[in-house]
Amino acid sequence: MSDELRLRIISGVLLAALAIFIDWVGGILFTTFLCLVAGILLFEWLRMLETSSDILGKCFYWLFLLAGIGALELDAVNEAYAAAAFGTICLFLWSLVYGNSKLACFGIAYALLPVIALYALRNHSSGDGGMLVFGLFMLVWATDSAAYFVGRSVGGPKLWPAVSPNKTWSGFFGGLFGGAVAAVIAAFFVNWIGVLAAFFGGALVSVTSQLGDLFESLLKRRSGVKDSGSIIPGHGGVMDRVDGLIFAAVAAQLLIYLSA
Repeated sequence: MSDELRLRIISGVLLAALAIFIDWVGGILFTTFLCLVAGILLFEWLRMLETSSDILGKCFYWLFLLAGIGALELDAVNEAYAAAAFGTICLFLWSLVYGNSKLACFGIAYALLPVIALYALRNHSSGDGGMLVFGLFMLVWATDSAAYFVGRSVGGPKLWPAVSPNKTWSGFFGGLFGGAVAAVIAAFFVNWIGVLAAFFGGALVSVTSQLGDLFESLLKRRSGVKDSGSIIPGHGGVMDRVDGLIFAAVAAQLLIYLSA
C-alpha cells in the first residue's frame, strides 16, 4: 500500500468518525460545523472559478452566505432557503451587468442548500433526525464504495469518459444498489419509513449522489484543477470529499418533505 493511499484511508476514517460524532451530539455543535462547511464550500467554489477581483461583488457573495448561516443559527430554515435563492438570483443579475462569471453566483446555492437540508433533516419533527443524517451518510458512503469496487471488478462501458474517465456504468448501477441497501438498513431504525420506500428512495438519492460527484468532476475539468483545495490530506478540498453528499442531502430532504 502506497503512502498516499494510506494517508487517504486514515483521513477518510477520521473524517467519517468526526461526522458521526457531530451528528450524534447535534445541537449547536452540528449547526456550527455546517456553517463552517458552507463557508469552505463557497471559498473553494470561488477559488476554482477564479472570479473577478471586484471587491463589492465578492462582498455580496459572503453577505448572502452569512444571511443564510444567520438564519440557521436562528432556527429559521425557510428564511435560509430564501437567502440562498435570493442571493443566487441577485448575483446572477450582477454577473450579467458586470460580466463576472455567471457560474460563480451559483456558489451561494451550492454552499447553502446542502447545509440547510442537513440542518432540516437533523431537526426533523419525528425526533429521528440523528438517524436520518447518519443513514444519509451511510447511503453516500455505500454508494461510493459499491460504485468503486463493482466498477473495478466488472468494468465495461464508461459512464462519461470526457468528464470522469474511470467511472463505468457497472459502477453506477453497483453504487445505486449499494445506496438502496444502505437506506433499507437505516429504515429499520426509523419506524415511519417503509422498506420499499427506503429502497426506491435510497436508489434515487444514490443517483443524485453520483450526479454530485460527476458535477464536481465537470467543474474541476472546466477550471483545469485536480482538486478543489488542499485542506484534507490525501483527499484535497472539502468539496472533493462531500461532492456526492451535497446533492444527496438536498434530494433526501426533498423526498422526506414531499412524503410528509
